Amino acid sequence: MKMPPLPDNVLDMPDYELGGLLLGWFIAVQADDLGIPFEQINQIPEHFAEQVRKRVLTIETDTVENFAVEKALHKAASGDFETAGRFIREHMISGGVSIVSMKFAPIGIKFTRGRKPNTVSPIRKAIAKLLKANSAIKNPEIWESMKHKSPRGWTACDNHLGKYFEGPENKNMNYERFCNVCSDERKKIKQ
Repeated sequence: MKMPPLPDNVLDMPDYELGGLLLGWFIAVQADDLGIPFEQINQIPEHFAEQVRKRVLTIETDTVENFAVEKALHKAASGDFETAGRFIREHMISGGVSIVSMKFAPIGIKFTRGRKPNTVSPIRKAIAKLLKANSAIKNPEIWESMKHKSPRGWTACDNHLGKYFEGPENKNMNYERFCNVCSDERKKIKQ
C-alpha cells in the first residue's frame, strides 16, 4: 500500500510531535499491509510496532528522492523524534519549493512582491479622490478623513512616533511624505 498523505496541519506541529507522527504513520501503513485497517491505528499490537521499528533501522533506499525520508525514519525509530521531525519538515518544504520552481521555471515567471512598477499607491489614490471632491481641503483634514477610512491593508497611526500610515509588508508612509504626496496631487489637479 502507498503511504497516505499526512494531515494538513503537520507543518504546524513541533518537530518532536512530527517525528513521532512519521514513525506512527509508517507503522500503520505496515499494519495495513497485514490486514489491520489504517483507520484502526490504535489497535496495532505493541510487539508488531516494535518489530517494524527495528526493521526501519535496517532499511536502506536506493533513490536520492527517498533518502531524506529514510534518514528521518531512522532517526524516529532510534528515538530522536526532534531530528526526525526537522528532517521530514525540511524535506516537505523543499519538495514544495521544487514543485513550484519546476512549474514556473520553464516559462520564466519571476516571483515579485508589491505593486507593479509605475503604479499608484492606495494612499495616493485616496488622496487624489479626496482632493478631486474638494480641492480646498487642507492636509490635516485629509489625514483625519483617511484616518477613519484608510485604504485596504493600511492603518493610520498617531502615537509617540508621530503620524504615519502603516502598510503591508512594512511599507509605511510618514506624515511628511503624506504632505508631499498631497502637494503633488494638488499640482496635478491644477494642471
